Amino acid sequence: MQKTEKLFLAVLVTVMAAIGLILLVSLHNGDGEREASPRPARTPVPGPYKPMIYVEDNLYSDGGRYLTSLPEGYTHIGNILNLVSDSEPLPWKNFTANYTPMDSEVYYNESSPEVIYVKTWRASREIYSPFEISKDGRK
Repeated sequence: MQKTEKLFLAVLVTVMAAIGLILLVSLHNGDGEREASPRPARTPVPGPYKPMIYVEDNLYSDGGRYLTSLPEGYTHIGNILNLVSDSEPLPWKNFTANYTPMDSEVYYNESSPEVIYVKTWRASREIYSPFEISKDGRK
């Protein structure tokens, strides 16, 4: 092997080692473990229907806002059990949603049945989204 070929191979090996080291460092988050996201795994892509939930034999639509704490008097009544595409009509089946992630907790207040709250996550924080009875949502 000629001197130039040896030099070229040495430079190539050094560059490849440097790239490997950079990749290794960029994939490592400092303590060797990845943080688990508290968010549910599946969140559908928005479609033509607005976010809706069917609970307590009523159709509720997203109020478009969220709170960082649950209002007083609301209790956990169940979780979202069925998820359908938001490109199709929502079936009238309790604990079915078209946008809210599976297993999201649903909160209800018998004194205020016109609004339910759904606990989800945003930026690793719990949030409570109000859903209001849809005007045509009573069964």
